[in-house]
Amino acid sequence: KYRPPGHVYHAPGLTRSCGEVITPQLHRHTGAVESFLKYPQIEYGAPTFLMAARNLGDACQSFCDHCVLGLKPNRQATQAHLENSLMLVTALNPRLGYENAAKIAKKAHRENITLRQAALALGLLTDEQFTEWVNPAKMIGRQTP
Repeated sequence: KYRPPGHVYHAPGLTRSCGEVITPQLHRHTGAVESFLKYPQIEYGAPTFLMAARNLGDACQSFCDHCVLGLKPNRQATQAHLENSLMLVTALNPRLGYENAAKIAKKAHRENITLRQAALALGLLTDEQFTEWVNPAKMIGRQTP
């Protein structure tokens, strides 16, 4: 089977391990699988759950060792994605109203420009107002110094 260079298969393994823990518990509570209702939990459910939990712990450790350790954020790319995000238009909604905020978002999307460029082109606010009103750190509740 072809595997792309650098492709890592730890994420599907982690998903499978999560399913081993969650699915039996979900089925037991919903009655979707009768076998979980026929056997007392201590005889059937507990050993299966413990094994699944152990597998989940191993999968988490493997995921951390092979996929997470050593990761470094690409701050330039993150900032570029943030500046190009159309979702930031929600910060303009209380100040400009839904219709004007929607005009800005539609223009930015249609012309493949930033929200700032679209807002300035439409003349709905100044650059200073955009900087003050559209602050992602304030939108998530985190204040930056």
